[in-house]
Amino acid sequence: MKKATDMWSMFGGLRQESLFFKVYPELTDKVTNVRMGKVECPSCNQLKKDAWVYEKDGQEHWESVWPKCGDCEKNVVSTHVTQQMKQKHEKVIENDWYFLSETDAAGFKNFEEHNKSASVAKSKAKDFTKKLIDGEQMNLLVMGIPGTGKSHLSKAIARTLKHEGKTVAFITAAHLFTKIKATFNNQPARDRFNEQFQKFDLVVIDDVGLETKKISEVSWSTSEWTDLLNMREGKSTVWTTNFDEIALGQVIGNRTVSRMYENTMFIDIFTGEDYRKTKMRK
Repeated sequence: MKKATDMWSMFGGLRQESLFFKVYPELTDKVTNVRMGKVECPSCNQLKKDAWVYEKDGQEHWESVWPKCGDCEKNVVSTHVTQQMKQKHEKVIENDWYFLSETDAAGFKNFEEHNKSASVAKSKAKDFTKKLIDGEQMNLLVMGIPGTGKSHLSKAIARTLKHEGKTVAFITAAHLFTKIKATFNNQPARDRFNEQFQKFDLVVIDDVGLETKKISEVSWSTSEWTDLLNMREGKSTVWTTNFDEIALGQVIGNRTVSRMYENTMFIDIFTGEDYRKTKMRK
């Protein structure tokens, strides 16, 4: 047993003994030679844990002051604080990248298979989702006219994978490029954008092609799309667009479209009535 601790010196033997019997009144008149000493900490296995040491029935016993030694307690607190900070940081990133409202209930179960094209699209989307859950890395390009359920399916994919514990971003192309513009002349901000964008297990980019509103921006947006695709190489990305292949190539560049085809599943929904109209008539 090591010498008495600073705490023992601070309180004094008699005062510490009095405190001990207040904590353990059932031991009054049953123990002798109460003192403060160091015993083995169960966490680090070092003789660093403060304890009351006393004699009872001719044998030495001890009662812990704290469950762990001071150093281990500090490590526990530090670890807890670090975890809290990490969780807050992850929440900030999620709020900045996952734009799916809790009130938006779009999922596979409530996707209306109003025609054969919609049924095929849902089947392919579920197949793609299963592949990602099983650990495969691949992309999905969903093309079709407005109102055929592209966004609904992409939301269902995002929500399902997030529920499975994957890190998921869901953002419109317009919002994505607004974020990019916000990093102009701010390299640290762009570095943070790049780091976050490339780390997600899945990024869903909705309404590709609507981010470019001016002819003068086409060249710039095409260059940005090249960088975005490079950052997502080896990861999974979902794109949805109202444009067909020819029109999309005119907006984001044929080379970009060609790159989107690499390791990619395709869903084409260019037939059928806007299913939002069919729902309104019900």
